Amino acid sequence: MAPRRRQQLTDYEKGLIQGRRDSGQTPALISHCMQIPKSTIKSFLSRAKKRETFDNKKRFGRPRLTSSRDDRFLIRKAKALTRIPLSALRVESNLPLSIRTIQRRLREEGIRKWKAVQRPRLTEKHAATRLKWAKEHLEWTVDMWRKVGWSDECSVEKTKDPRQVWVFRREGAAEKYLPKNVVVKDKARGVSLMIWACFADYYVSPLAPLHGAQDKDAYGGVLRDYLQPFYKNLPLRIKNGFIFQQDNAPIHTAHVIKAWLADQDFLTMNWPLNSPDMNPIEHLWFCLKGILHKRYPDTAVIRGGPERVKQVLEERLSEVWQDISRETLEGLVKSMPARVSALYAAKGWYTRF
Repeated sequence: MAPRRRQQLTDYEKGLIQGRRDSGQTPALISHCMQIPKSTIKSFLSRAKKRETFDNKKRFGRPRLTSSRDDRFLIRKAKALTRIPLSALRVESNLPLSIRTIQRRLREEGIRKWKAVQRPRLTEKHAATRLKWAKEHLEWTVDMWRKVGWSDECSVEKTKDPRQVWVFRREGAAEKYLPKNVVVKDKARGVSLMIWACFADYYVSPLAPLHGAQDKDAYGGVLRDYLQPFYKNLPLRIKNGFIFQQDNAPIHTAHVIKAWLADQDFLTMNWPLNSPDMNPIEHLWFCLKGILHKRYPDTAVIRGGPERVKQVLEERLSEVWQDISRETLEGLVKSMPARVSALYAAKGWYTRF
């Protein structure tokens, strides 16, 4: 690390500089003779000329412990190593500063620790595919999105304690969704109950509880027992041009499933990998779980074995699902143009959705 810039001069040094300057010596020569940075000499002489005195202004409060160079170093490190703890940043800086002082310097630039957002893992290939999909749907209107049947499975756990990660960044979306500030999450097992559902515009299908091992045959049964009746009851304005959306799970892309959907004359959307942020039903799951725990505060402490827990969850979730408001569903559909625009602006990477 480069030596720190000299900030303070003693009265003795000020007198020497004044004498040498009066004798005609240049700042460069004074710097060489006194072993003081040339920038410090020039700054001191410039202030003296402007103030017409070699004395410093009277200071109020405690002198600042860091120079502008120190501040730039802290900011640069925090932005480059967003996950570094404050204690480690203090060691990296090699400055005699408290953690609180470091926090203040960063806050002056609008930087503080934030919870890192969680998103599925994306690769360059994923981002390219997502960007291509965004370009294809960039001009779609809300009325066009009303004809899409959004479907997905969701695991509902009795309790959940997610691990929080904090990162250095500025407030706002510009830095929030940068890959270095996002905690990726991978799919995990161990659910209490798995459910499936579909919605189009402000119409919802019945909630389908999924029991036992889920394979292409089980998924085919869900489509026959839940999707098909749901589609038949939709108004003509949605049925005409209806597009079924599902993700790329292996049981969804199985040949037998594709063949069944084709036999039923269902148009299916070509869906990019790892793109739950483009599927509004993901936000519907969040809403569903929130209403569940608000209406039934004892959900986290349901007594009984796994089968008993699943039975209670199934009953409660089916009730809550039917109470999802029309305004909520319409709001999600209307959000699609903004979702696609955000994905396009992010070049296929993480978005705020």
